[in-house]
Amino acid sequence: MELHEEEEYKGGLRRRYLSPLGAWAMSFGCAVGWGAFVMPGTTFLPLAGPVGTLLGIFAGALIMFIFGRNYHYLIQHFPESGGAYGYVKRICGHDHGYICGWFLILTYIAIAWANATALALVGRNLLGGVFSFGFHYYVAGYDVYFGEVLLSIVALIATMAVSLIGKRLAAWLQTILAAVLVGGIAISFAVVLAKNGVNYSTFAPAFSDNGPSILQVVAIIALAPWAWFRRRRNRLEQRNQAFAPGCKYRQNFDATFAHGWNHRQNFEATFEHDRNHRQNFDATFAHGWNHRQNFEATFEHGRNHRQIFDGTSDQEIN
Repeated sequence: MELHEEEEYKGGLRRRYLSPLGAWAMSFGCAVGWGAFVMPGTTFLPLAGPVGTLLGIFAGALIMFIFGRNYHYLIQHFPESGGAYGYVKRICGHDHGYICGWFLILTYIAIAWANATALALVGRNLLGGVFSFGFHYYVAGYDVYFGEVLLSIVALIATMAVSLIGKRLAAWLQTILAAVLVGGIAISFAVVLAKNGVNYSTFAPAFSDNGPSILQVVAIIALAPWAWFRRRRNRLEQRNQAFAPGCKYRQNFDATFAHGWNHRQNFEATFEHDRNHRQNFDATFAHGWNHRQNFEATFEHGRNHRQIFDGTSDQEIN
């Protein structure tokens, strides 16, 4: 059992448990979802045509590379769990981290339906009606069967069990599944190419009839992240936002404001210290002044006694 290994540190960094192959498999498995295979045929090609789809996907991949590079920078400087929430909290403070965390939670809740139904849809398309048994109901025009619900629940429980048993087992299983996915893609591509050959006529027309070509490419770029990134959480990468530059400006501003505030506090402390000295001086002066008044009163009292004594002596002499 390696339940608490994740919290162990060595030299300030988390203990490494992934090999380069395991790291690639986890990144590949978390980045490529079934949208990369389904959306080009059902959404991209009707929207932008073959050439527009290629241009849009490559542009979207370039944008995702920039996001990934920013995440790589943040991961190197903040090797901890939490993803975007942890980075924003460390760089911008707890308030920004709180807002970021809540928006991430809302994002995952908003797409929970997609993750919950993905495996059922794959089973329905690959296995037909094998899981179409038990009670069923309609949601937004789709049939939902108890067998498909049971399939999703069993898959979630199995994934949770593998994650709880140990990270190394999860990494090993992820490596096998990623290899199977890559092998399946390569074999399918080779079979299609051997059977049909290269036929450039399939690229005609290059774009669809849905308006200007540039707008079609832009529409694919807007949809491309859903094909390149699977909608699931990873310990090292959460969503495609890089908060470092803007938050760095905010951090510099906060540091400058704090520096000025410290100067003001030091000035007020010095002023308060000087005022206390003045009050002590005034109190000492008032105390000395009271002593002098008491001395003068005592002296005056003694002089009066002397005058009375001198008057009495003069009367006795007479």
